[in-house]
Amino acid sequence: MPINLPRMSLDQGRKPEYPEETPEARGEHANSTHTVEAGIEKKLTKHRWVSSGRWRLLGKYSKDETNIEIFGRSVSHYIWRKSNTAFQKKNIIPTVKYGGGSVMVWGCFAASGPGRLAVINGTMNSAVYQKILKENVRPSVCDLKLKRTWVLQQDNDPKHTSKSTSEWLKKNKMKTLEWPSQSPGLNPMEMLWHDLKKVVHARKPSNVAELQQFCKDEWAKIPPQRCNRLIASYGKCLIAVVAAKGGPTSY
Repeated sequence: MPINLPRMSLDQGRKPEYPEETPEARGEHANSTHTVEAGIEKKLTKHRWVSSGRWRLLGKYSKDETNIEIFGRSVSHYIWRKSNTAFQKKNIIPTVKYGGGSVMVWGCFAASGPGRLAVINGTMNSAVYQKILKENVRPSVCDLKLKRTWVLQQDNDPKHTSKSTSEWLKKNKMKTLEWPSQSPGLNPMEMLWHDLKKVVHARKPSNVAELQQFCKDEWAKIPPQRCNRLIASYGKCLIAVVAAKGGPTSY
């Protein structure tokens, strides 16, 4: 089925863009800016990323999972077209039934570079998540030569914070970073997922097997410098959130 793309008027003098979507506020109590600010301030003080630069010594270690589709349906497109030309071939984007296939991947990185990337088969739940951590976290720590003070950052997804996962992390002595809710924009991993999807889609995988291989290939090519810049900017991001009292920022 063709996708009818929005028509933009040139005489409006504005470029076509979708509005940004942001959570109302970050933190456990979204209606309390004081709570939000205090929570972020606590994290800044506790980990000393900004004031002294000691975040580098922590070996901050970010991980997350994402879904990548063969044809990149999540990517927005715009066109300029004349009236009554919506269904001309040049003005439509062909789609594939059920999206053509996709893969879910889990990845991690530190300032020194990307860690392991794992393909997730089936439904992702607490048990699967713990298996992924067991098979990939410490090997990645070794590969990246992190110091013993490394800290694992994860968001508040239920499978990350479930009782069984919390017990597993404690048993395996993996220290995690306290994380505010409603804060996807704070996670530096989101930028790496964006980078990965962009280069993988550019290679135009034709099937799921190719998609998986391209994901692994391109993940391995992520330069350490990119990872280091993302971690280095994290402290500034937190300061911006505090200044905005938990509201939207430019990060």
